[in-house]
Amino acid sequence: VQSLPYTLFIDAFGLYRNMYRPIPGFYAQFAFMNEFDQKKRINVFPITLAPFAAKWDDVIASLVHLTELETGVDVVLDDGTSVTICAPCITYIGNMPQQQANAGCKNQTADHFCRSCLISAAGDANNVRYDIVNGGRYHFETLRVREMVQAMSKKDMISSFKELALSKQPSPLAALTPSLCIPLAFPGDVAHSEFKGIARQVLNLLFSNIIKKSFHEAFAQSFAKTPPSPGWATIQNIH
Repeated sequence: VQSLPYTLFIDAFGLYRNMYRPIPGFYAQFAFMNEFDQKKRINVFPITLAPFAAKWDDVIASLVHLTELETGVDVVLDDGTSVTICAPCITYIGNMPQQQANAGCKNQTADHFCRSCLISAAGDANNVRYDIVNGGRYHFETLRVREMVQAMSKKDMISSFKELALSKQPSPLAALTPSLCIPLAFPGDVAHSEFKGIARQVLNLLFSNIIKKSFHEAFAQSFAKTPPSPGWATIQNIH
């Protein structure tokens, strides 16, 4: 038995180098490769391209063969050896709006904008001590809530889904990879969320509450001399 876990990257791109009529692309990368090998184009495997304006459910349904790879398929190699290949998808990767749709949630402008917990933009956005354990979104709890809401009248159902920031229908990706936990299968977009969002908040905290104003200029000059991370052209502008 050979196990070949992979991650599936989903992202839309414009044919004309802009977002006019974007086409979603699905790309697989083996998870057992190191960072250096994963960056090589030869190790990025295009799975499919979704036609413009195609229904999302229909596009995902065309990838049903990925479910067979997850459960295992028998393959005969060139030398006649018979092996069982198990290729499970361990996570989906994408930018913030795409990951919201992948998880079956409203976009990031909703009140409950987080797909991992129920923090509210209206009342808890600045609460760094928010209880993400008791207020978390969990796999079976989300399934139970969906089943309960779908039994309501149409008006109440629309209102409840809007209040909970859930899409009207569950993510079709959940049926494609049923073994994955819905919240954990769609991690945050590191480049856009963590490095830009969290790092920026830390810098704001340093300037507003920790570093004295007389040292702001010295800190900025020192920060500007910090070498960027490998693969990064520049570091974030702190101004």
